[in-house]
Amino acid sequence: SRRGGTFGLRSALDGRLRSASVRQRMDVPLGAQDENKIPLKPSPWLAERGARAIEQVVKDLGADVHAGLTSADAASRREVYGTNVLTPPHGLPAWLCCILPCLLKTPMMSLFNEIAGDQEPVEVMRNGRWIRMDCGSLVPGDIVAVTEGQRFPADVRILRCGRRGLRCDVTDVVGTAEDISVAGRSSEEAADAGDDGLTEGDLDVEDSKFVPLGALCELGGCRAVVVDTADETLLAEMISCRSWPPPNATNRVARSRV
Repeated sequence: SRRGGTFGLRSALDGRLRSASVRQRMDVPLGAQDENKIPLKPSPWLAERGARAIEQVVKDLGADVHAGLTSADAASRREVYGTNVLTPPHGLPAWLCCILPCLLKTPMMSLFNEIAGDQEPVEVMRNGRWIRMDCGSLVPGDIVAVTEGQRFPADVRILRCGRRGLRCDVTDVVGTAEDISVAGRSSEEAADAGDDGLTEGDLDVEDSKFVPLGALCELGGCRAVVVDTADETLLAEMISCRSWPPPNATNRVARSRV
């Protein structure tokens, strides 16, 4: 496992225990419910990944919330973690998909490409400057800025949001009607920190929510720290446990193609 590197966050044992626990709690298939009724119970996937204190997460990642990673640090981490590209849910190599393009047209693959496959470049803090970068270049510890209408390019923990707050739709990832919301700052707080900046030692600890790769930023925007990429993300874990895609999400995709 690539988490055996210097910047690992979880042990293999923790991962196995978490996967077994989640499978046990999600043993009722979503497809058994009416396709127009999304389960209302909170997702255990989200709660488990957002439990750790944000200060400890930032410390373990070796992240700099003000200046981001250096180019050299990002390059060394990429050697450990690889590129931020998920393995498709069918488990087939990309070259076979090119030979059999029908594989890319199923509702499952259409949804996968919508939320994780064809993402636009993202704003990343590198060497103390905001730059626009391909999502595949992200590594754990990167500081990213996500704006309204964007999909989250990796698993993140929220560091700061603006005056309007933040609301994220995770339906296409976990299949529950559960928005992730963070309250906005007051005008005075926003003025003190700048439009999107963080003051020294200033983290929104109480509102440091976990947001998975593929979630849609419906309202507002945020600055966040990347905690997992590629096949270590929540989406990848759900795919490996065969708990993804949510039937309500694939039904939406299928209806949109009619």
